[in-house]
Amino acid sequence: MFSDKKKLLFRIRCLILFFIVALMMSGVTAFPLRWELGILCRWFGAGTFF
Repeated sequence: MFSDKKKLLFRIRCLILFFIVALMMSGVTAFPLRWELGILCRWFGAGTFF
């Protein structure tokens, strides 16, 4: 019985860690960075729709 609780606790901790990392990654990529905008300007030109 104790082993099952330990396994469940480990799985929950892993899922929480994954969720935290996923939230951090989505926050990092939420705003375009300066170099990403530079790449878009080089590809499409500064005065285009994109």
